[in-house]
Amino acid sequence: MNRHTRWFAVLVLALLAGDATAAVRRCVAEDGTLIYTDRACEHFDAREARTDSVPGSGLPATSAESGIDGSSAPLPLASYGPVAADCARTPEALLMSLRHLLDMRDVNGLSGLYHWPGTGKWSARAVMDRLEMIAAQSDGSAELVYPEAAFVVFDPEAYPGIPPEDPEAVRIGAFHESGLSEPSPPPLATLRVVRHAGCWWLRF
Repeated sequence: MNRHTRWFAVLVLALLAGDATAAVRRCVAEDGTLIYTDRACEHFDAREARTDSVPGSGLPATSAESGIDGSSAPLPLASYGPVAADCARTPEALLMSLRHLLDMRDVNGLSGLYHWPGTGKWSARAVMDRLEMIAAQSDGSAELVYPEAAFVVFDPEAYPGIPPEDPEAVRIGAFHESGLSEPSPPPLATLRVVRHAGCWWLRF
């Protein structure tokens, strides 16, 4: 994971640390990406952006009144990094997003599909390591896994008017360089899918 895709992971870890007294810095990378971190900006080859603190939060303000260099010019939209327009409202939407991000090997994007509530600081580090491994080793394939008792989802025409069952997991394929005659490798990873706040998420 390079320094530019680390920013989301660092932000997650900072928010999950549970230390209200820890200072969170707002840094600007060479490409203009904002990095929120409790470490020195130099750690990411970035420089600190001048901000005002939000009272009682320990987090810097992100007002458009302050520019990257401390001027009054508004921040360019690109400086805020990638933003998800919406969450996955259906399992199929989650699967499509997952396949796209696996093709792109975008671990930062994968972290945006993960269900973070209840994850502690050290657990979050382990999650990011596992997502990084998946992004590096996946062949880009993924499929929804349904309970053995599911019957509507596999033959919806035979059960009109009955809603299909919900999936219980998603299976991600592993990249391999063997010949076509070689047996397929076992799945790289199987993550649970959970529904929360009207959206579908991944969870180890």
